Formats: sequence, structure tokens, C-alpha cells
Amino acid sequence: MSLYIYIDAETLPSEKMPELEELKCPGNIKKPESIAAWWADMARQDDLAELHHKTSVDPYAGRIFCVAWAINDDPIDVVWGDDEKEVLGLLEQKFQSLKETSRRKYESLSVSHIVGYNFKNFDNPYLKLRAIKYKYDLINRILPSRQFINRIDDMMEIGMVTMRVTADKYVSQDKLAKFFGLPGKGEIDGSMVWDYYKQGKKQEIADYCKNDVEQLRILHQLMVEPNYMED
Repeated sequence: MSLYIYIDAETLPSEKMPELEELKCPGNIKKPESIAAWWADMARQDDLAELHHKTSVDPYAGRIFCVAWAINDDPIDVVWGDDEKEVLGLLEQKFQSLKETSRRKYESLSVSHIVGYNFKNFDNPYLKLRAIKYKYDLINRILPSRQFINRIDDMMEIGMVTMRVTADKYVSQDKLAKFFGLPGKGEIDGSMVWDYYKQGKKQEIADYCKNDVEQLRILHQLMVEPNYMED
């Protein structure tokens, strides 16, 4: 039986707020008094907040809040917390524990198929960079480097089966899930994670991450490996 790891991560902006100097005055504002007025405008605080929010998608600036995953048809697990090193440490421990519970799965981890959504360009570099930084060797071995990127079944790419580009330039997991009659994202999507976090809705973020993995697994079974669990 093939070993598939379904995985999804949710991220937060950097702990460091950007400086006002990091904003750029529009080029069409030329007069010194107009430039001064632009910098003095309270709207710049909104610009700073938006710039800060964008760091959540930058693997060199943002931070991981939670990771949900499942192996084949196993129950979905999730680790989450305010310290990304501790979160990834818990994930490392979870994978290491397979050595005791399923030796076959443990020994297959480094050659497993990784299934995610926009995983090649987002989750994988985010997670792998941190596995290297924090010296979590098993996570690092599980996540493929660029030369072995074919071990990833990226459902965003697989969902673009027509080779056409949608109005928003890619196929969202919500759109793909709803096409197959699944519930989709529901009341929360990735752009709302930071607001949920600030409101203290951390469990809701973890539940959202788990739901993404559940629908990801169903989509993969529908589109890629419909019979693998029967091997």
C-alpha cells in the first residue's frame, strides 16, 4: 500500500511589526507638502497593518501556528500553539512515535507521497525551512527538496485539469471542493486566520486546518488514487 501524508499548515504574520519607513509613497505624489501630508495621514497605520498581515505568506518572515495531517485513512491529528518551534517539535515527536506503533509506516515516511494544496510553493518551503532551522531531522527528511518535488501531489495543480486560468488565476480548494459537492471552507478561510487569532479563536483555527485536511484527502481519493485504500 502506498503511504500518503495529507498535510496543511496555517500561518501568522511576523512577531515584528514593520516600520513606517518600509512604506513607499506613491510616485504620483510629487510636491513636498503633499508627500508630508501623505506620511502624516492616519491611513498609513492601516497600510502598516496590511503590510504586516502580508508577512504571513512569507516563509522568511511569518510563523507557523498549526499543522494538521493524516496518514492514509488514519484519523486527522493537529498540533498548534503560539511558539512555532514547539509546534514543529510536537509534529516531530508525532512522526517519531510511529517507530513504536507502526514500523512499516515509520520506515516509509521519507519516501511517502505528500498531499497538500498549493503545497509546493507554500506549505513545503515554510515547513522545510523551519525543520532545517530547528534541526527537526525527521520532518526535514519527510518533506522533499526541490529535486524530489515529484513526491508531492499538489491538489491545486491537479485541480487545474483544463489548463485554463480562472478569474482569480488559480483554483482555490474551496472552489474545487464545492465542485465535487463537498462543503468547502465554510465560515473561515486562510485570509481570516490572523483575525481569528487576535480574537483568541485558536481552537477554531485548528479545527479549520483539520477540516482542510479532511476535504483534501477526499479530493485526492476522487481525483488521484480512488482505490489505494483497497490495496
